Amino acid sequence: MALPVVPASWAKPAKIKVMEKTIHHRSKSDFAKGKGKNLDIQSSGNKALLSMKTDGEEAEYTSPVIQSDMVFTDVGLHWTNTAKAAKNPHYHSAQFSLRTSKDGEKWTEWKEVHVSHQGPEHKQSEETLGDLVYGDHGKFIQYKITMKAHKGVKPRIRDIKLFLLNSEDGTKVEAKGKMTLAGFLSERAQAAIDRPNIVSRAEWGADESLRYVDGKEDWPREYDDHVNHLVFHHTDTPNDDPDPAARVRSIYYYHAKVNEWGDIGYNAVIGSDGKIYEGRKGKDGDVLTPGVVGAHAYGFNHYSFGVSMMGTYTDAQLPDHMHNALIDLLSYQADLHGIDPLGSTDYVRNYEYDESTGIPKEDPDVPNILDHRRVPRASTSCPGDMLDAEYERIRQEVADRLAAADGSTITLDNSDPDNVADGDWVTSTNVSGYYGSNYQANDSGWGIAPDTFTWNFNLPAAGKYRVYAYYTAAFDRATDAPYEIHTKNGVVTKEVNQQVNGSSWVELGTYEFNSGANKVVQTDDADGYVIADGLRLEKVEDAPEAQPATAIVDNTDSQYTTSSGSWPTSTNAPGYYGSNYQPNAAGSGGDTFTWKFTPPETGSYKVSVYYAAASDRASNAPFTILHGDGTATRRVDQRTNGGQWVDLGTYHFTQGTTGKVTLTDDADGYVIADAVKFERTSDVLISDNADSENEGIGTWKTSTNLKHYGSNYQYDYKGTGDHTFTWNLKIPETGTYRVYAQYQAYTDRASNAPYTIHHQSGTSTVKVDQRVNGSQWVDLGTYNFEQGTGSKVILSDNADGIVVADAIKLERVEQNTVISDNGDPGNEGIGAWKSSNNVAGFEGDDYQYDYKGTGDHTFTWNLNIPKAGYYKVYAKYMAYTDRATNAPYTIYHQDGQTVQRVNQRKNGSQWVELGTFRFEAGTGSKIVLSDKADGIVVADSVKLEPAPVTVTGDNTDSNVDSVGTWKTSNNISGYTGTSYQYNGPNNPGEGAWFAWNLNIPEAGSYDVYVKYMAYKDRASNAPYTIHHRDGQTTRRVDQRTGGSQWVYIGTYNFDQGTSKIVLSDDADGFVIADSVKLEKAPTTITSDNADTGNEGIGAWKVSNNISGYEGTNYQYDYKGTGDHTFTWNFDVKEAGSYKVYAKYMSYTDRATNAPYTIHHKDGQTTKRVDQRTGGSQWVYIGTYNFDTGTGKVVLSDDADGIVVADAIRLIKE
Repeated sequence: MALPVVPASWAKPAKIKVMEKTIHHRSKSDFAKGKGKNLDIQSSGNKALLSMKTDGEEAEYTSPVIQSDMVFTDVGLHWTNTAKAAKNPHYHSAQFSLRTSKDGEKWTEWKEVHVSHQGPEHKQSEETLGDLVYGDHGKFIQYKITMKAHKGVKPRIRDIKLFLLNSEDGTKVEAKGKMTLAGFLSERAQAAIDRPNIVSRAEWGADESLRYVDGKEDWPREYDDHVNHLVFHHTDTPNDDPDPAARVRSIYYYHAKVNEWGDIGYNAVIGSDGKIYEGRKGKDGDVLTPGVVGAHAYGFNHYSFGVSMMGTYTDAQLPDHMHNALIDLLSYQADLHGIDPLGSTDYVRNYEYDESTGIPKEDPDVPNILDHRRVPRASTSCPGDMLDAEYERIRQEVADRLAAADGSTITLDNSDPDNVADGDWVTSTNVSGYYGSNYQANDSGWGIAPDTFTWNFNLPAAGKYRVYAYYTAAFDRATDAPYEIHTKNGVVTKEVNQQVNGSSWVELGTYEFNSGANKVVQTDDADGYVIADGLRLEKVEDAPEAQPATAIVDNTDSQYTTSSGSWPTSTNAPGYYGSNYQPNAAGSGGDTFTWKFTPPETGSYKVSVYYAAASDRASNAPFTILHGDGTATRRVDQRTNGGQWVDLGTYHFTQGTTGKVTLTDDADGYVIADAVKFERTSDVLISDNADSENEGIGTWKTSTNLKHYGSNYQYDYKGTGDHTFTWNLKIPETGTYRVYAQYQAYTDRASNAPYTIHHQSGTSTVKVDQRVNGSQWVDLGTYNFEQGTGSKVILSDNADGIVVADAIKLERVEQNTVISDNGDPGNEGIGAWKSSNNVAGFEGDDYQYDYKGTGDHTFTWNLNIPKAGYYKVYAKYMAYTDRATNAPYTIYHQDGQTVQRVNQRKNGSQWVELGTFRFEAGTGSKIVLSDKADGIVVADSVKLEPAPVTVTGDNTDSNVDSVGTWKTSNNISGYTGTSYQYNGPNNPGEGAWFAWNLNIPEAGSYDVYVKYMAYKDRASNAPYTIHHRDGQTTRRVDQRTGGSQWVYIGTYNFDQGTSKIVLSDDADGFVIADSVKLEKAPTTITSDNADTGNEGIGAWKVSNNISGYEGTNYQYDYKGTGDHTFTWNFDVKEAGSYKVYAKYMSYTDRATNAPYTIHHKDGQTTKRVDQRTGGSQWVYIGTYNFDTGTGKVVLSDDADGIVVADAIRLIKE
């Protein structure tokens, strides 16, 4: 066994005392010797206030020269701005600068003091804390203040404190005792395994007494059981610091003692020497303890790891050795905590904090790796423009490092020691964009004793690998640079034009390799310079078997699910899918349940989850979707909406690549793993730059440097418009679509990149600032498109910077949809409505808010309705704890006006339904929000979507009837109108009933819904009797779950005129009468197995073992030869085209090829269905033409398993 290298001395490292001198300017005499312009010095008791005489010009104050009796290496600055009326006065109204001198004659340049956006949430001060400034070993110092009015409010500055520190010349205090071998191994064990070398606190001379006040830790150490986010900063100190350990000591002292944070704020600091210095103290005996709570990003200290790069990177590039150390550290942390470097995770604050500070409970979709300025609400320049520009590259390199660690990807750099350069290969950095620290070049050799560069590498496993090359492109490069790939089946030579597509991974092909030693050889047998820079191999797995375009993966489907941890099965709560569900108690995220999906074709799929709701469920169950563009985490309140499909969003999945949905126990209650549905949708179309039908005219270059959609992106330099990139679109269905573009932002991008959209009405050009909002979908507007080819989006180079072509997305919008934003012309607020963008998720540029009042202050959205009819109305607002619970929206519609009150403390940044109403075409309709509420009311936007003919009945309507003792209540929220009514077991034998009498405006089929307030004492079998054209049907509903929402109870035919729905007390608990709703459905024919006229030939057995069937039961038969058949006969009253659906109950013993034969106008068609999946829902089996009269669908037993006959449905197109 190899022994570890032991230290030369067993003495513990010495700690170094930091010297401090404090200078406090507070009285008029302190400021009297300074110089001012437009300055007003006022007295406030024995203190002075610095402000402005007039607010028309800036004011300035320069302090007198201050001499220190000690040399100082660093300076900290605190001040107080008492102008509380200013919004965020710390950042907007006063700018401090410092300069220092060693002799009082030669001075440094003035350096701005940046406001710190660090610190703990629980230690906020009225003082403004400046970041530490390098003192340059000075003995003299001056400060300067530049003041300006902010929104009419003048700054009022007092109590200016200078903290002069010396972290180099203080007393060295030898530590007591010696380091033991056990202690040394404890410190070093982790560093020797997967962790980069760390300079421990003891090694950089930390004085641990600074963490204590009166013998107790000033901020007792805290630990999180998981870390989700990695944040990088810069220290805003000089670059190329000659004594990085001293600088860490200064930062430590300033944070711990001056700012009173109890310790250094960062978890680690990467020094100018490229070494990683341990930051905040963890457990005794540990180095870099996982989960230590720092003070590096206000509002984001928990569940995060903060590392700061020593230096200032506003104009300077991060040096390679520091960049490499950053990648090492972030990769280690990402691997340690299971973080996806390219993904995003909701940041949920499951810890105590002061909500009045403006920090929300949750920030959605926060990138897992980010820099300080990208932290929500962080108004900071940290980590500087140049380091921020490396953001996507850093994330990608960490992802590459993790991929290499699991053996799926191997990335080689020309400087790796195993590579062999034979001949005249010159190391260079002349052309930027190289991989690693440099590249090597060789002039053309024309095949005469060729020089070679050999990439030697070991593969952990034999198999197929995709090979890529990286190089810097230039005009003098070879157009035919040869790569000799030594594969399992021999040598394959690929020639690459290195004049184009530089600084990106260029694919050379997919090849089979043996495990162990392998190589790729480059030679100079070419017509120009050959560049050896980088090589990458990605393991290619055999494509898994595709699943159906609509696939339901149940928790019992072992082929498509995996789990870790304890997930017992249960049937205790109703509303689950299939035969059971699996719960897991709240935990740290270590227990996971994963559903897998391999799509049959590349495209967009809607993802939904199913679960059994109950009061002990998590309010924030985290589902992470792994899709073609990365990952997204959606948190679901599993206390509500049980027993139905809950939408997680629509995502892009790639054919042959397995997507996943993973649920973890990182939540505040029980999380439920039940079923996930993946459903192909044509409502979203994505066109990537690499798709074969798209083309660039001009010199468009390919790159993968920044996070992108698909395999790469392309860019071109500013020009005259001759160079264009065209996305040719194939529109699946005529209609209205919202168009988005994705590109990669950077400082050299165009501020006016012109996208021209060719649509049904002509062309529209939208100019986009590609310097911002990169790697996300940016809205280009809403347009009408015709089905088929011919529509397109064109990007040209007629711009003021580089233009980037990546991807275009079209999302189907319901025709005649109206969206009205608070900022749209014609909308107006009466009263003191204030504009804000503090809480994300608003429509347009901002939202407006007003405080609670008497109703005199109103905000009005004036609407232009494109077509008369029914519309479903929604409102969007930004939720927070100070919002109104009863914000009143008044909808002015064709039938009058309706007031709907909304709890704006929850469901923010999404469309919240207000109801369905009739509107006349044109102007005149409006929606008004007033301040007559119990908190702040927020006006953002409203949306109207065309809806079917809708009939609603509330329990408070004048035309309801009831018998028995029905009591009114509003104890549980979510009811329609002003209250709900209930009747219960305490009135036995009363024979009570409640009837909603409805006026049906048009004959036809209607989907019927009911709403009630759920609770544990409710009936599990509340009986609703629907009186319809064909008679009456009673549907029993479990009112213990699914409350405060519309619950579907079937589709029925109604004649024009009056009808009714009756709820009786014939139940096992309290029954709730709130409201009913009918929405007109397309002509629908449903035929159940038990309906008269349907028949089974053979041994068809009746069952109701698996829930979700139509009617009272279903029937099944075993596999056979086709002699056993089940026939659904139905009466078609209207000829036309119908979509046909089948319903059955899935299980593992079902047929994978159950044959349904549809008899239609044009003959008969047999469709085979995998009944192992998709059960208990309507599964689409095609669209067919039918004549009036009798039609039929026949299911036979000619299959490889049990076939199930439940119901058939036809929906007229």
